[in-house]
Amino acid sequence: MVEKIKMLKDRVLVDVIQGPDKTDSGLIIPESAKESPIKAMVVKVGPGTSDIPMDVKEGDAILHLPNAGLDVEIDKKPFRILRSSDIVLIL
Repeated sequence: MVEKIKMLKDRVLVDVIQGPDKTDSGLIIPESAKESPIKAMVVKVGPGTSDIPMDVKEGDAILHLPNAGLDVEIDKKPFRILRSSDIVLIL
């Protein structure tokens, strides 16, 4: 189903790569402490706009701002929809 999705304008569909929930010593990391950029893999990319060209492409690993985007479920798998401006860098 993901193959049939068409992203619009400057939107990017990503598969979030979850960070560790525990430290090496076994301490649980609370959600409030996970405020650093989040790593994700780009799945689909919109065409951009005349003002906003798209710098990312499918398959790119990226870091995006925490608390950015919309969490969605496609075929019972979680994804996130971002604006290209939420992307901090391409790895």
